[in-house]
Amino acid sequence: MNHKLDDLITLASESPGQRITENHVRSLTEDLSKEVFYNSLSLEVARRYQRGILCYTRCGSIMNDLWSVLVGHLNGGMVPSPFYEIYEAFDAGEYHRKKDKTDSPETEFTRPMIEAILANVE
Repeated sequence: MNHKLDDLITLASESPGQRITENHVRSLTEDLSKEVFYNSLSLEVARRYQRGILCYTRCGSIMNDLWSVLVGHLNGGMVPSPFYEIYEAFDAGEYHRKKDKTDSPETEFTRPMIEAILANVE
């Protein structure tokens, strides 16, 4: 499974404009529950972000793609955790809170949220 996750992360991070689609997810979840897939992939994205392997922009794009695929198939089900918390951490870095945009949402929100999530699961 890890090599499949690596392949998907590589595809999404090295190919400009490449989107993670339902077909990508389906091809990787044959042997897993969707919950395990989404949690495993989001944790790996968070780890690579924390280590500086993937930049914030790529991580946010991956998480947004995964969110779009997942939400399309929830049918009233629950969003898995920690996938949801990791998605929220990258989402928190997407917008400035100050009108003059002198704040750094990634530094102020995303980084500490990712550190806390990973500290709780590792």
